[in-house]
Amino acid sequence: MVVAQHTQQEQMIGSVPQDEAERARIGLELAAGLSAEVVGYTRALGYTTLLPDARTAGDRRQHRKAEIVDILKYALSLAHLDGFGAQELFEAFVAKTGVVYERMRAELTQTRIAGFDIDGVLACFDYPELGDRWDDESEARWVALGKVRTCALLPEARDFLLELRARGWGIVLVTARKRHKHPNMEADTYAWLQENGLPYDRVIFAYDKAQAIADARIPLRFFVEDSAKHALDIASAGIQVYHLGSDELDHPLITNHSGLASVRRLVWARDKKEDYAQGRLR
Repeated sequence: MVVAQHTQQEQMIGSVPQDEAERARIGLELAAGLSAEVVGYTRALGYTTLLPDARTAGDRRQHRKAEIVDILKYALSLAHLDGFGAQELFEAFVAKTGVVYERMRAELTQTRIAGFDIDGVLACFDYPELGDRWDDESEARWVALGKVRTCALLPEARDFLLELRARGWGIVLVTARKRHKHPNMEADTYAWLQENGLPYDRVIFAYDKAQAIADARIPLRFFVEDSAKHALDIASAGIQVYHLGSDELDHPLITNHSGLASVRRLVWARDKKEDYAQGRLR
Protein backbone atom coordinates (compact mmCIF):
# COMPACT_ATOMS: atom_id res chain seq x y z
CA MET A 1 0.00 0.00 0.00
CA VAL A 2 2.76 2.44 0.96
CA VAL A 3 4.84 1.62 -2.12
CA ALA A 4 1.82 1.91 -4.44
CA GLN A 5 0.94 5.35 -3.08
CA HIS A 6 4.56 6.56 -3.28
CA THR A 7 4.74 5.43 -6.91
CA GLN A 8 1.50 7.22 -7.74
CA GLN A 9 2.72 10.40 -6.06
CA GLU A 10 5.92 10.40 -8.11
CA GLN A 11 3.92 9.88 -11.31
CA MET A 12 1.55 12.75 -10.43
CA ILE A 13 3.86 15.42 -8.97
CA GLY A 14 7.35 14.11 -9.61
CA SER A 15 10.03 13.51 -7.03
CA VAL A 16 9.90 15.09 -3.59
CA PRO A 17 11.13 18.68 -3.79
CA GLN A 18 14.42 19.40 -2.05
CA ASP A 19 13.44 22.94 -1.16
CA GLU A 20 12.15 22.97 2.41
CA ALA A 21 9.67 25.79 1.82
CA GLU A 22 8.17 23.96 -1.17
CA ARG A 23 7.86 20.76 0.86
CA ALA A 24 6.12 22.73 3.61
CA ARG A 25 3.68 24.21 1.08
CA ILE A 26 2.81 20.79 -0.33
CA GLY A 27 2.56 19.38 3.19
CA LEU A 28 0.02 22.03 4.15
CA GLU A 29 -2.05 21.26 1.05
CA LEU A 30 -1.98 17.54 1.81
CA ALA A 31 -2.87 18.14 5.47
CA ALA A 32 -5.84 20.27 4.40
CA GLY A 33 -6.96 17.51 2.02
CA LEU A 34 -6.58 14.93 4.79
CA SER A 35 -8.72 17.05 7.11
CA ALA A 36 -11.42 17.37 4.44
CA GLU A 37 -11.45 13.59 3.91
CA VAL A 38 -11.82 12.94 7.65
CA VAL A 39 -14.84 15.26 7.63
CA GLY A 40 -16.16 13.35 4.62
CA TYR A 41 -15.86 10.09 6.52
CA THR A 42 -17.73 11.46 9.54
CA ARG A 43 -20.54 12.48 7.22
CA ALA A 44 -20.58 9.04 5.62
CA LEU A 45 -20.65 7.47 9.07
CA GLY A 46 -23.64 9.60 9.99
CA TYR A 47 -25.72 8.08 7.21
CA THR A 48 -26.04 4.82 9.18
CA THR A 49 -27.30 6.33 12.40
CA LEU A 50 -28.37 9.95 12.03
CA LEU A 51 -29.55 10.80 8.55
CA PRO A 52 -32.31 9.22 6.43
CA ASP A 53 -30.78 7.57 3.41
CA ALA A 54 -32.33 5.47 0.66
CA ARG A 55 -29.11 3.61 -0.07
CA THR A 56 -28.68 0.02 1.06
CA ALA A 57 -26.41 -0.91 3.95
CA GLY A 58 -23.94 -2.32 1.42
CA ASP A 59 -23.84 0.96 -0.51
CA ARG A 60 -23.23 2.92 2.70
CA ARG A 61 -20.42 0.56 3.66
CA GLN A 62 -18.80 1.02 0.24
CA HIS A 63 -19.10 4.79 0.71
CA ARG A 64 -17.31 4.64 4.04
CA LYS A 65 -14.63 2.36 2.61
CA ALA A 66 -13.94 4.84 -0.19
CA GLU A 67 -13.62 7.65 2.36
CA ILE A 68 -11.16 5.59 4.45
CA VAL A 69 -9.05 4.88 1.35
CA ASP A 70 -8.92 8.61 0.60
CA ILE A 71 -7.78 9.28 4.18
CA LEU A 72 -5.05 6.66 3.85
CA LYS A 73 -3.89 8.04 0.51
CA TYR A 74 -3.47 11.54 1.92
CA ALA A 75 -1.69 10.21 5.03
CA LEU A 76 0.67 8.10 2.91
CA SER A 77 1.32 11.08 0.63
CA LEU A 78 2.47 13.03 3.68
CA ALA A 79 4.72 10.11 4.61
CA HIS A 80 6.15 10.12 1.09
CA LEU A 81 6.79 13.87 1.30
CA ASP A 82 8.84 13.33 4.47
CA GLY A 83 10.69 10.36 2.99
CA PHE A 84 9.25 7.68 5.25
CA GLY A 85 9.45 4.24 3.62
CA ALA A 86 7.19 1.24 4.11
CA GLN A 87 9.47 -0.57 6.59
CA GLU A 88 10.04 2.56 8.65
CA LEU A 89 6.32 3.28 8.84
CA PHE A 90 5.55 -0.33 9.77
CA GLU A 91 8.13 -0.31 12.58
CA ALA A 92 6.79 3.02 13.85
CA PHE A 93 3.22 1.66 13.74
CA VAL A 94 4.18 -1.41 15.76
CA ALA A 95 6.09 0.70 18.27
CA LYS A 96 3.21 3.17 18.67
CA THR A 97 0.73 0.32 19.08
CA GLY A 98 2.90 -1.08 21.86
CA VAL A 99 3.11 2.28 23.62
CA VAL A 100 -0.65 2.80 23.47
CA TYR A 101 -1.34 -0.72 24.70
CA GLU A 102 1.11 -0.45 27.59
CA ARG A 103 -0.40 2.88 28.62
CA MET A 104 -3.87 1.33 28.61
CA ARG A 105 -2.65 -1.76 30.50
CA ALA A 106 -0.92 0.42 33.11
CA GLU A 107 -4.11 2.39 33.65
CA LEU A 108 -6.16 -0.80 33.92
CA THR A 109 -3.84 -2.52 36.37
CA GLN A 110 -4.20 0.35 38.83
CA THR A 111 -7.75 -0.79 39.58
CA ARG A 112 -9.74 -3.96 40.05
CA ILE A 113 -10.52 -5.66 36.74
CA ALA A 114 -13.44 -7.94 35.90
CA GLY A 115 -13.58 -10.22 32.87
CA PHE A 116 -16.67 -11.35 31.00
CA ASP A 117 -17.53 -13.62 28.11
CA ILE A 118 -20.13 -12.09 25.77
CA ASP A 119 -22.32 -14.90 24.37
CA GLY A 120 -24.31 -16.70 27.03
CA VAL A 121 -23.21 -14.18 29.67
CA LEU A 122 -24.11 -10.74 28.33
CA ALA A 123 -25.80 -11.62 25.03
CA CYS A 124 -28.25 -14.30 23.98
CA PHE A 125 -26.45 -15.36 20.79
CA ASP A 126 -28.55 -17.95 18.99
CA TYR A 127 -30.09 -18.70 15.62
CA PRO A 128 -33.87 -18.93 16.19
CA GLU A 129 -34.58 -18.50 12.47
CA LEU A 130 -32.51 -21.56 11.60
CA GLY A 131 -33.94 -24.09 14.04
CA ASP A 132 -32.30 -27.47 13.48
CA ARG A 133 -30.76 -26.36 10.18
CA TRP A 134 -27.71 -24.76 11.82
CA ASP A 135 -24.31 -25.31 10.18
CA ASP A 136 -21.26 -23.17 9.33
CA GLU A 137 -22.83 -21.93 6.10
CA SER A 138 -26.09 -20.97 7.81
CA GLU A 139 -24.16 -19.24 10.58
CA ALA A 140 -22.19 -17.26 8.00
CA ARG A 141 -25.41 -16.08 6.32
CA TRP A 142 -26.96 -15.21 9.68
CA VAL A 143 -23.95 -13.13 10.74
CA ALA A 144 -23.63 -11.51 7.28
CA LEU A 145 -27.22 -10.26 7.62
CA GLY A 146 -26.18 -8.29 10.73
CA LYS A 147 -28.15 -10.49 13.12
CA VAL A 148 -25.39 -10.12 15.73
CA ARG A 149 -26.69 -6.62 16.36
CA THR A 150 -30.15 -8.00 17.18
CA CYS A 151 -29.02 -10.32 19.98
CA ALA A 152 -31.04 -9.92 23.16
CA LEU A 153 -29.30 -8.48 26.21
CA LEU A 154 -29.41 -10.98 29.06
CA PRO A 155 -30.92 -9.99 32.43
CA GLU A 156 -28.63 -8.13 34.86
CA ALA A 157 -25.92 -7.60 32.23
CA ARG A 158 -26.17 -3.84 31.79
CA ASP A 159 -26.85 -3.08 35.45
CA PHE A 160 -23.97 -5.27 36.62
CA LEU A 161 -21.42 -3.72 34.24
CA LEU A 162 -22.59 -0.18 34.96
CA GLU A 163 -22.35 -0.87 38.67
CA LEU A 164 -18.82 -2.22 38.26
CA ARG A 165 -17.84 0.88 36.31
CA ALA A 166 -19.40 3.18 38.93
CA ARG A 167 -17.37 1.45 41.63
CA GLY A 168 -14.15 1.98 39.70
CA TRP A 169 -13.66 -1.47 38.21
CA GLY A 170 -12.06 -2.04 34.83
CA ILE A 171 -13.96 -4.32 32.43
CA VAL A 172 -12.39 -6.65 29.85
CA LEU A 173 -14.52 -8.73 27.50
CA VAL A 174 -13.05 -11.93 26.03
CA THR A 175 -15.06 -13.67 23.32
CA ALA A 176 -14.57 -16.65 21.03
CA ARG A 177 -16.67 -15.01 18.29
CA LYS A 178 -15.19 -15.91 14.89
CA ARG A 179 -14.10 -12.54 13.56
CA HIS A 180 -11.58 -14.28 11.25
CA LYS A 181 -14.47 -16.05 9.48
CA HIS A 182 -17.04 -13.25 9.41
CA PRO A 183 -15.90 -9.83 8.08
CA ASN A 184 -18.57 -7.88 9.93
CA MET A 185 -18.44 -9.81 13.22
CA GLU A 186 -16.04 -7.43 14.97
CA ALA A 187 -17.78 -4.23 13.87
CA ASP A 188 -21.22 -5.63 14.73
CA THR A 189 -19.97 -6.73 18.16
CA TYR A 190 -18.77 -3.22 18.98
CA ALA A 191 -22.01 -1.76 17.60
CA TRP A 192 -24.07 -4.12 19.79
CA LEU A 193 -22.10 -3.12 22.88
CA GLN A 194 -22.63 0.55 22.13
CA GLU A 195 -26.31 0.19 21.28
CA ASN A 196 -26.93 -1.65 24.55
CA GLY A 197 -24.96 0.82 26.66
CA LEU A 198 -22.42 -1.68 27.98
CA PRO A 199 -19.19 -0.18 29.34
CA TYR A 200 -15.85 -1.88 28.69
CA ASP A 201 -12.14 -1.09 28.51
CA ARG A 202 -11.07 -3.73 26.03
CA VAL A 203 -12.54 -6.50 23.87
CA ILE A 204 -10.37 -9.52 23.04
CA PHE A 205 -11.38 -11.94 20.27
CA ALA A 206 -9.76 -15.36 20.80
CA TYR A 207 -10.78 -18.99 20.90
CA ASP A 208 -8.06 -19.86 23.43
CA LYS A 209 -9.29 -17.42 26.05
CA ALA A 210 -6.86 -18.47 28.79
CA GLN A 211 -3.88 -17.89 26.50
CA ALA A 212 -5.28 -14.57 25.27
CA ILE A 213 -5.73 -13.35 28.85
CA ALA A 214 -2.18 -14.43 29.68
CA ASP A 215 -0.82 -12.68 26.58
CA ALA A 216 -2.67 -9.49 27.49
CA ARG A 217 -1.02 -9.51 30.95
CA ILE A 218 -4.11 -8.01 32.57
CA PRO A 219 -4.62 -9.34 36.13
CA LEU A 220 -8.31 -10.22 36.25
CA ARG A 221 -9.94 -10.51 39.67
CA PHE A 222 -12.54 -12.83 38.21
CA PHE A 223 -14.01 -14.01 34.89
CA VAL A 224 -17.64 -14.86 34.11
CA GLU A 225 -18.01 -17.68 31.56
CA ASP A 226 -20.79 -20.03 30.42
CA SER A 227 -18.63 -22.55 28.51
CA ALA A 228 -17.36 -25.41 30.64
CA LYS A 229 -14.21 -25.75 28.53
CA HIS A 230 -13.24 -22.11 28.72
CA ALA A 231 -14.15 -21.92 32.41
CA LEU A 232 -11.82 -24.82 33.24
CA ASP A 233 -9.02 -23.43 31.03
CA ILE A 234 -9.20 -19.99 32.65
CA ALA A 235 -9.42 -21.39 36.18
CA SER A 236 -6.43 -23.62 35.46
CA ALA A 237 -4.52 -20.41 34.65
CA GLY A 238 -5.13 -19.24 38.23
CA ILE A 239 -8.13 -16.93 37.73
CA GLN A 240 -11.33 -17.05 39.78
CA VAL A 241 -14.17 -18.11 37.46
CA TYR A 242 -17.90 -17.67 37.97
CA HIS A 243 -19.47 -20.29 35.73
CA LEU A 244 -22.96 -19.89 34.30
CA GLY A 245 -24.38 -23.09 32.92
CA SER A 246 -26.06 -26.40 33.59
CA ASP A 247 -22.76 -28.23 34.18
CA GLU A 248 -21.53 -28.36 37.78
CA LEU A 249 -17.79 -27.86 37.40
CA ASP A 250 -15.47 -29.12 40.11
CA HIS A 251 -12.44 -26.84 40.45
CA PRO A 252 -11.18 -24.88 43.47
CA LEU A 253 -11.28 -21.62 41.51
CA ILE A 254 -14.73 -22.16 39.97
CA THR A 255 -18.10 -21.43 41.55
CA ASN A 256 -21.22 -22.43 39.66
CA HIS A 257 -24.11 -19.97 39.30
CA SER A 258 -27.57 -20.01 37.76
CA GLY A 259 -27.27 -16.46 36.39
CA LEU A 260 -25.63 -13.07 36.64
CA ALA A 261 -27.79 -12.06 39.60
CA SER A 262 -26.07 -14.68 41.75
CA VAL A 263 -22.62 -13.60 40.54
CA ARG A 264 -23.48 -9.96 41.19
CA ARG A 265 -24.45 -10.62 44.82
CA LEU A 266 -21.26 -12.60 45.44
CA VAL A 267 -19.02 -9.94 43.84
CA TRP A 268 -20.52 -7.14 45.91
CA ALA A 269 -20.24 -9.15 49.12
CA ARG A 270 -16.55 -9.78 48.45
CA ASP A 271 -16.04 -6.22 47.23
CA LYS A 272 -17.52 -4.81 50.43
CA LYS A 273 -15.38 -7.14 52.55
CA GLU A 274 -12.26 -5.97 50.70
CA ASP A 275 -13.27 -2.32 51.08
CA TYR A 276 -13.46 -2.76 54.85
CA ALA A 277 -10.14 -4.59 54.93
CA GLN A 278 -8.46 -1.83 52.93
CA GLY A 279 -10.02 0.93 55.00
CA ARG A 280 -12.15 2.26 52.15
CA LEU A 281 -15.28 1.74 54.28
CA ARG A 282 -15.77 2.35 58.00
